[in-house]
Amino acid sequence: MSTTSAPPAAASAGASTKSPARERIGQILSGTGGPLIGLLLLGLALFIATPYFLTANNLLNVLDQVTILGILALGMTFVIWRASPDRADSSAPARSRTSPPRPARS
Repeated sequence: MSTTSAPPAAASAGASTKSPARERIGQILSGTGGPLIGLLLLGLALFIATPYFLTANNLLNVLDQVTILGILALGMTFVIWRASPDRADSSAPARSRTSPPRPARS
């Protein structure tokens, strides 16, 4: 059983007609850039919808809420990079989010 396919020169001729800008936009939209574009569009929509979105207090509040999650994500990234995750490593974020605050010493 034989199949026919286009020669390599003919297959690559169609790809070279795209401009570099279109290729870059295609790469961004097809890869992991989609969520980033969605986040930027959401920020733009909230900026237009309310005058309080880009205030210093609101941005500090968002930063305060994201800090702990970012530190945990960075730690888990190093665990995965080390290539030795185990059950104790994966339960660390769950324990840190559910532990009650400690009372202050007087």
